[in-house]
Amino acid sequence: MFFMSWMFTLGSSAQTSSLWLLNQDTTWRDNYLMFSINGSADWGSNVLERGWMNTMVNGGHLSSTRNRSYVDKMEQINRFGANAHASFDVFSFNDSLFGKQNLGLKLGVSSVYSLSTGFDKNLFELTFLGNSQMLGDTVELGPFYGDFQIFQKYGVGVFDKRNLSFVQLSYVSGQEMQQVRIDRARMFTSASGDEIQLDYTGEYYAADTSKSGLGQTKGLGLCIDGDFNLPLENNKGIVSLSVRNLGFIKWSSRTDNYSVDSSFVWNGLNIDDVIGLSENGFEMPSLKDTLGIKGNKEQKVLALPTSFHFRMLRKLNGRKSYEAGLMVMPGRTSLPFIYGGFNHYVAPGLLLTERVTFGGFGNLNMGIEAQWLLNNRLYLRAGSNQLLGFLSPNSRGMNGFFGLSFFVKRSESIIESEK
Repeated sequence: MFFMSWMFTLGSSAQTSSLWLLNQDTTWRDNYLMFSINGSADWGSNVLERGWMNTMVNGGHLSSTRNRSYVDKMEQINRFGANAHASFDVFSFNDSLFGKQNLGLKLGVSSVYSLSTGFDKNLFELTFLGNSQMLGDTVELGPFYGDFQIFQKYGVGVFDKRNLSFVQLSYVSGQEMQQVRIDRARMFTSASGDEIQLDYTGEYYAADTSKSGLGQTKGLGLCIDGDFNLPLENNKGIVSLSVRNLGFIKWSSRTDNYSVDSSFVWNGLNIDDVIGLSENGFEMPSLKDTLGIKGNKEQKVLALPTSFHFRMLRKLNGRKSYEAGLMVMPGRTSLPFIYGGFNHYVAPGLLLTERVTFGGFGNLNMGIEAQWLLNNRLYLRAGSNQLLGFLSPNSRGMNGFFGLSFFVKRSESIIESEK
């Protein structure tokens, strides 16, 4: 069986897992701590395929015929995105907060990697095929947008023990950031190919380049994460509203900023002039000065890669249900997406899910997810929303995700001493 699904794992795995919401018996969780480990990685594009990406990353030959085929089927503005995250969360079911028996304490630590870019068809053609097709013509190479962030979150929050709704406030440590915006870029190549004229406007930011590596803090911020799982009438299902990474990072005053608003004409390089400059002890002109690039260091406040998600989970009977949802990521190059899925138990505690979705950084795809609750003590989940990425080099993305949760019971002596 083949089922269509979306490539972007945050779209389906960031919210409270469906198995928890379908399991109405929560009394067994009393006096337990739940430890949860989750991870995911994915990439997707509306045009770039897995085989092409493998060659770019691992090395190999990219034929002009293959690159031409990409150009011919590209939209004017195209998209690419990649994400990865790992998290560790603790839910305390035996505590009561603010005098509310149903409220427990939640602690969370996570690391997030996020990349998104939007690029012009002509820029791709120039990069991989050259400008031989552009002689005597002026072409638009922009706009071009790119955002890259790595950050860690350390959060504390409260959750509802009945349905795992939660809200969490996190301190954010910014590890890495790069952002580029090219609003205007035009290039004219003379008919004889002996002169190139460029006209461009843009800006580039990069977090403190004197530091590198995991754990380095180049900026500080705050963010909010939350799930609100609202039961439908007569216990027919759940409506979920979620937000992830709603916040910001204030990158340090050592952040590099480069801006450009200039024109440039290139008509070749005379090797005799270069030799003469070298013999006379002169240096070549700076490329930065030649292109009119202005640079300084300054603080920069950037929004985190935020997502908002709506989902309805509706029961059909005791063993089957369906879900439908919508997610948007404001400020990113991805499309809004919609999806629909079918959940069914195939064994005690073992739930399979298939989804049909469209949007995000990619287009239609297919995937499957398995969730397994063993003896109400151990929970496992694994799947891929880009199953074709593992089967075909022509697929436009790959992803995988996993989760592990286990319950540890507080000893009676500890509970009595706390009382």
